[in-house]
Amino acid sequence: MTVPIVILCVMLLAYIINFTLLFSVKGRANLFDNDGNFVVKLFFITLTKGKLHLGQDDEEYNSLIIERRGDKKTGIHLNADKEDKQSIVSHMNAPLFRNMLIRDIEVDFHFGKSNDAFFTTMSIVGIKAVYNTVISILKSRQSFSHRSKFVPTFNTDKLEIEFKGIISISIADIIYSFIRYKLECRGDKCGHTALGKRQEKSKR
Repeated sequence: MTVPIVILCVMLLAYIINFTLLFSVKGRANLFDNDGNFVVKLFFITLTKGKLHLGQDDEEYNSLIIERRGDKKTGIHLNADKEDKQSIVSHMNAPLFRNMLIRDIEVDFHFGKSNDAFFTTMSIVGIKAVYNTVISILKSRQSFSHRSKFVPTFNTDKLEIEFKGIISISIADIIYSFIRYKLECRGDKCGHTALGKRQEKSKR
């Protein structure tokens, strides 16, 4: 009686570990007003949401600042320095990010320069070229569906991006990524960002 129960438990554990979780990401950014927001959901349950804006989290780096509930702030450095643990390249090379699979992407670009139709048109062409390059790089690694719209606005200054996406990751990959993260981040190498450290000092 004990052996079948053990086998059943092992099979159930294996099923749970290999179960794939689907996350949806939705957001909007207005680069002229330097503000934006995002929300991440697991199926239909909201996991986290917050605001986005560009700024500086220390004296050296320009960063994407992510603000969440409870005054939690994270700064992602906008550079390609692999030695910088908070750079966007380091975040993209993190074990958890590498194990995520993109299922679907939908992006809408709205751009316009008032009284300058030529600049608006050429900028839309440039934005579309950059977007297609990024999509080509991503699709060289995995297969997914994507849709995009590039909308020119000729009567106002505008640069807005709306994005939606669906990504998946298995529980096994989450466990593996967590173990890799702990092994790679020893001491304070992957600790708080400079912004977080500054806030902690100000509280003291």
